[in-house]
Amino acid sequence: LYIVLTIMVVISQNAYFLSIVSSAFDKSITFSGRNRIWTTCLSAILNNPLVGCGYLSGAEYVSLVGMNAATNAHNMVLQILMLGGFIALIIYVFLVVSVIKGEMEKTKKDISYIGVFAIFIYATFLLGITSATFVFSSFGMLPYWLFENYKIMEHSIDQVQKKN
Repeated sequence: LYIVLTIMVVISQNAYFLSIVSSAFDKSITFSGRNRIWTTCLSAILNNPLVGCGYLSGAEYVSLVGMNAATNAHNMVLQILMLGGFIALIIYVFLVVSVIKGEMEKTKKDISYIGVFAIFIYATFLLGITSATFVFSSFGMLPYWLFENYKIMEHSIDQVQKKN
């Protein structure tokens, strides 16, 4: 679903679909100029699809796009492709899938845990359609850390309750 949304919003820029999504995000149809950033990034990625363009500073993005607000790709997938091309995207997808599989194996019977974890993952990816900075910030990684340590914290709480 995330890939379909990204393709519809970023790549195809279908007017009907954009109007629906822009209403949901309460943004203009141009997504505050993001469509220009996305188009420029797509062109740069097509020139270096395998390894991307490498790290670009905010100033280099501004120079590339020609907009002061263009300090990154403003899309999680495009940001990964800009940084390291399809090689980096494959590695990122592998890491996310590994985390999700690991969490599902650890909590096979805890449906509420899996549901909350799924909501966090979905929300992170939804934010990733129009932003790259939150997803790659420390705060953006917080849900992964919390869920990784959930069972440890739960076990510690159980031990304290047993002592009392």
